[in-house]
Amino acid sequence: MTAKNRNVFLTQIILVLTAIVLLNACISPRKTDKWVANHYGSVPQPIKRKTELVTVQSNVAAMGTVISESRRKSSSVLPLIVYWKWNYVNACKLNPQMALNGFTSTVNSYAARVLKPKLNNQTIELTVEKIPSAFDLDNTGHYIFLGLYGAGWENVTLFPQERELQVSYKVINADKTVAKTGTVSMPIQIQPVKAGMYQSVKKKMARYLEQYDANMISMGRKLLDKLAAEL
Repeated sequence: MTAKNRNVFLTQIILVLTAIVLLNACISPRKTDKWVANHYGSVPQPIKRKTELVTVQSNVAAMGTVISESRRKSSSVLPLIVYWKWNYVNACKLNPQMALNGFTSTVNSYAARVLKPKLNNQTIELTVEKIPSAFDLDNTGHYIFLGLYGAGWENVTLFPQERELQVSYKVINADKTVAKTGTVSMPIQIQPVKAGMYQSVKKKMARYLEQYDANMISMGRKLLDKLAAEL
């Protein structure tokens, strides 16, 4: 084997080994679900959804005891001679029960203050039609070949896929007749969370989910304020 052929063969081996390393380094949908499970532990039981003033219902599809369901949404690799770039996206669907509990808890504690003054011996039924519960994990990596060596880096971004909380309502008179119906929406305000070089994606996901949990509560308050202005 000539020196030139040996170099070509060695280069091919390096490329193959690099491809194996890159594929093994990918954050799999299974690992994504594991990190979500580490944050939530288990799916909580539904909290009380009815008070003397308000009843909360949901038309959002339930997921049982599954905390999250992730899948590989897309993947691509650009394998050039001296430069590789790869991108893959995991789509994660959270069990909506976590968000529904956050919203319902907000309604139970806040509705009497903002809705009761607008209702004259009436009650109100709230039905959650849409609730944000999906996000993407986007990973983009780069690798530059420098002779027999190389250098690589990657960035991971977590961002929401569903953008609004939507609730329909029905105001009911004391004689059980319907006085008014309508729908109120509130956009989500979750900022993307990025993990750069040498930063823990697991910790960044925990930060994203903490932001998500807090946003479900704040969105609930803002939606009730908007609803009160509409009544």
